[in-house]
Amino acid sequence: MFYKIDCSGNTFIVIRDREDFDVTSYRSILEDVDGLIILCPSKSATANFIIYNKDGSRAKMCGNGLIAATIFFKEIMNSEELDFRFLTDGGYYRTKANEDGTYSVYFDKPKIIFSSSTTGMVDSKNMHLIKIVDSINPSSMIDMQKVLDGPINIHELQKSIDDVYLMVSLENGVGFTKSCGTGCISCFAYLRHLNCCGTRVLFKTMGGMIEVKEEDNEYVLRGSGKIVYSGELYNE
Repeated sequence: MFYKIDCSGNTFIVIRDREDFDVTSYRSILEDVDGLIILCPSKSATANFIIYNKDGSRAKMCGNGLIAATIFFKEIMNSEELDFRFLTDGGYYRTKANEDGTYSVYFDKPKIIFSSSTTGMVDSKNMHLIKIVDSINPSSMIDMQKVLDGPINIHELQKSIDDVYLMVSLENGVGFTKSCGTGCISCFAYLRHLNCCGTRVLFKTMGGMIEVKEEDNEYVLRGSGKIVYSGELYNE
């Protein structure tokens, strides 16, 4: 069985499988989603979390993907737990099913690679290039992607009101996506580094509002998600 799960417009196919699977076997179901998540048995976590981008490349982790994994165990596997722990290629992450129906992912503070008043590079296990602009311009993001070396996600931020920012994301291996969890975490870290925001920011993405806040020396991503459909893979 596989499940399509939508997390703030970021869409995933989620499957329980072994770590020695062949990703090419799943190409046919990756056409209309952003990524493929494989949840494997783990002795030290709720599951080992493996994620592949739309183009088949493997990512270290994914914020919205971790929300999708939490939804899988909470809503599909009917877990009575509220707190979960996943082992990704970028390390362990804990998640929580909140009483209001949202989900939270807890991050260590990302590393600022460089920053200026309008541009920053942040490492939140995935690399993110962030630009603060007066008006979001997707074509300039495409041009920028063409000259970048390596798997880097690109985000443009446009300030709205107070601690609310419009955000558009161009993900490596995916293309334009309606939201990006680690992108929100990275943008929050960059804004905090510039002293441009308080301890809580709302990012208005194409997939909806995503909250990031600082809590007990961690950054917390809070978003929502839903199960879109389920299906079954079989050999012809």
